[in-house]
Amino acid sequence: MTMTIFKFQNFLIPVLMASFLAISCSKDDDDQDNQNSNQLTVTIDGSVWQNTISNTATSGGTTQVNAFKNSDNSSVQIFFPEDTTGTFNFATSSIITVAYTKDNVLWNNNLSGSITITTNNQNSISGTFNTMVASAFSNTDTLNMTNGSFNWQF
Repeated sequence: MTMTIFKFQNFLIPVLMASFLAISCSKDDDDQDNQNSNQLTVTIDGSVWQNTISNTATSGGTTQVNAFKNSDNSSVQIFFPEDTTGTFNFATSSIITVAYTKDNVLWNNNLSGSITITTNNQNSISGTFNTMVASAFSNTDTLNMTNGSFNWQF
């Protein structure tokens, strides 16, 4: 009888531990983590770009969203006034800049397009954008950035 109880305990303890782990790793927890991740996605000249590392900074009344992609050492940055929301046309407004950097080349002259900042507060920053950017070295070296979206949760 003692041997039967011992075998039963050796079976029951691992089963209970596995059940506990399965319950604690539910799908709802995974969805919540994905909703809070900081993402910037944009199509650049027809190729989808998405960050792998991100951060934000606010200094002197300006907020900067920084998104980096490890696989090709590229980055997208968005600069805008702190607490600003609304839609801004790049051809007529210079208070917001979208920039892209890759291979030591900077594209930061927003020639056309617009950005909509829907949320910009102490808890989150989000919006969408489409723009044509020119190289800092030549207005003839351009990139089309379409279907851009960003969402940061603090």
